Order: sequence, then C-alpha cells, then structure tokens
Amino acid sequence: MIGAWTEIEVIAVAATPLMIGSGDHKNIRRHDGKDLQEVELALVAVDEDGKPVIPGSTLKGALRALAVAGGCPGTEALFGPERIDDPKKAKSGRLICWTGRFEAAPDMGDSSIREKNIPGHGTAAAAKGLFVDARTAIDPASGVAWQGRLFHVQAVAKGTTFRLRFGLQTADKAAIGLMQSVLAQMARDGLVLGKGRGVGQGSLKLCLDELKVVRHDVDVSGAPAEDCITDEWREAIDAVEHPEGGGLTKLLLTCKEAFISNDNAGVDYDKDGSPKLVYLREPGTDKPRLTGASLRGALRARAVWLERLRDPDHRDNRDLILDKTIPASDADLTRPRARCKTVGELSSTELLFGINGWRGRLRIVSVQCGEPKGSVVIRSVRLDRFSGGPMHGALFSIEAARAPDFEAWLALDPVGPLGASEQDTVRGDLLRRLIEDLKRNGLRLGHGTNKGYGWFDVV
Repeated sequence: MIGAWTEIEVIAVAATPLMIGSGDHKNIRRHDGKDLQEVELALVAVDEDGKPVIPGSTLKGALRALAVAGGCPGTEALFGPERIDDPKKAKSGRLICWTGRFEAAPDMGDSSIREKNIPGHGTAAAAKGLFVDARTAIDPASGVAWQGRLFHVQAVAKGTTFRLRFGLQTADKAAIGLMQSVLAQMARDGLVLGKGRGVGQGSLKLCLDELKVVRHDVDVSGAPAEDCITDEWREAIDAVEHPEGGGLTKLLLTCKEAFISNDNAGVDYDKDGSPKLVYLREPGTDKPRLTGASLRGALRARAVWLERLRDPDHRDNRDLILDKTIPASDADLTRPRARCKTVGELSSTELLFGINGWRGRLRIVSVQCGEPKGSVVIRSVRLDRFSGGPMHGALFSIEAARAPDFEAWLALDPVGPLGASEQDTVRGDLLRRLIEDLKRNGLRLGHGTNKGYGWFDVV
C-alpha cells in the first residue's frame, strides 16, 4: 500500500448464528419433515478450504450502515459515496475491508445434534463451525406454514471466531474518530449482517482484548517503519459515549411447564419403534432453542390483536408490496397482491414488523436460553389422518424441554425512509403497548399451547 496507512486487526465472535450466503447450493440426504431423502441446501460463503468467511464487501456495507444509524459525521469520506451520479466526481472511501477469515470453531459437543445437523456426518463441518438449520417452509400462495415442507440452510454456529483486518488510508482525525466509534458500537451492540438479521441472527461482536493497531509509514531513509498504537486506539474506543440503554429492550421469558419447539428434521424412534419428535436445540448442546422468527411471529400476532381491539378494520397485509422493490412481472407471485408506493401508506403493524420490500423497524437482536433443566417425554395416542380418530395400539412421543427460560433483546432500527414523525410515534407507542400487554398476559410459544405447554410469563 502506497503512503502512510493504519492497519487494524481484531478478533470477532459470532454472537448468534450467521448466514452469509454464497448464492450456491447442493443436495444432501436429510429428513425433509416426512421422509429421508435428497433436499436442497443453501450454502454459506467459504474459502478454498471450505472454512466460512465474511466477504469484505459485506463487512464494509454493514459497518457503513452502523455508522449511518449512529448519525456519525464523515461517513462518505470513510466509506465512499453511497451512489455515483457523476463518474467524474467518483472517489473511493479511505477504508479497506479484507475478507474476514475463520479463526476457530466452538465445541460442537458429542450430542446427537451434531450428527443430525451437520452434513457429512458432522466431524469435518463441526470443526469449521458449520451446521444445517431446518425450518418450516412458507407457502407462497397463502403466506402460512407449508404442510410437510421444510427449507434447509447452512449456517455458522454461535461462538465461531473470525479474524478481521482493516486498512485506514488517512490521517484525518475525524475519519479516525468515526472508525473508533464504529468499532466501539460493534464491540458493545454487535454488527448485524447476512440473512435473518431481523430475527436474532447475523450478530458479530468484537473482542477488543485481541485488538492490534499498527501505523505504517516510511522513515527519513525511505525504509518501511511501523509504530504500534494499539493502546492509544483502545483508550479512544473505551472513551466513546453510547446512548443510555443502547436502544435495546430486554424481555425475560419464563415457562413453568414443558416447551415444545420441534426439530422438524430430527425425528427419532423409541425402543418400540414408535416415532419420537425431539425439541430444537442449540447446535452441539442440550439447550432448547427459541428461534427469533418464532418469537417475532408471535409478537406480530399479539400486536395485530391489540390494534384490532382499537380498530376492527386495522390492516396487516404481509403480502403488501412496495412498488419500487419488487417488479410487477415477478414470476414468484402466485396470486395478485396489493401494492403501495410509500412507507407512509403502511399501518402501524406493517411499519413495525415489515412487508415485502420493507424490513420493518423491530429487530430481534438475540434470544438466549438460560441453564437447561433437562427434558420430559410426552406420550400420546396417534391419530388416523383419514378418520381423525385414535389409532388402536399406536403411540407417538415428544421430547420437550423442561421449564426453560429465555432472555430476548429487541431493538428499533432506523430502516429506510422513516417518513413523517407521526409514523415513528405510532410505532413506538405500539411497541410500548405490546410489551405492557406481554407483561400482563404472558406469551404462548411452540406446539401444544392449547394443552398448557409453552405458556411463558414475561418480565
């Protein structure tokens, strides 16, 4: 690199599962919800050795979004212009982001989840921090769960570490201060990137204990010179002021009974050959897993109910499309959908939770399980799917998590054009009323809530 520049190296850890897709896929043999067969698996970005990576362009875009959200001045000088209207005035930013390289994988354990959730019998993929996530597919025609259908994505496990490397080609104090501020935010609140950012995935946090900053220059004789300025940068990052509370809302969910969140691809069998459904676990552990998507869906349903208590005609149309984001000729549209031209036309729940082309302001930052309390096996009589009656002598079992508790963090993100201030007031008021109602009435999650399972108190 020509001229003086600052090199920044730091270790980052995946605070939640990461899904940074490569755009590629492969077929694997796996349970599809009914039978063991070939299914399509969407793959994450990897290097030549098959280890997960974070592309430099992904990092730079996420860092830019973090700087913009924080209202930091000098964003264009550091990251470059967001768009180039006049090629003669085009210029690059002063920040270089290299590809984030895999450093180490967490201990994936010896539980059955490894064999079940890692392609290639687990060992090789687990050593790279990779696992397969299987969730219920959504029917594009109806927008609800697709009977007997799953989708599969490869993901990087929570706890996987990456080595990040940046180059700062400027000595401007404002640009350096902005970079230090962005790193401070990333260490405190995390950087969101990849798929599933709104449902508790894609959070990357810095380990400032592993920070290394070196100033590169040339001495009077023209020879390369290096100056370690790590301590100076660490002090500046520690001195960055953060908004009180960080804009996050914490919910503690406590269940006194069993919680059933099925691992759809994890059907097992009892000794007598009867099928046994197992609960969804964190990869490599026996901790029950509550996905951000499940929590967000339950919150949306409650928010719609609250709004319809006020206005029975309240609209919550998830099929609604912003004109500028999805063309009318989109081949995936299986039935006509309503369209709107601006964010200002959306209802309070649509603004908060999103529609096609608008991610919504509510983000599930993370959902963490407390100490596991073991499991309980629930046995029931199987029903004949044709008659709806009990099948003589046929049983099935469900392995459920025993009285789990989860800690969920929510955030309001300034996504896209916010429109009039009244819209922000409506969204903020809805979230406040939603949380108040959850604390009064609790929340039901998972399967079997009509039988008393999955009833959570919220504080």
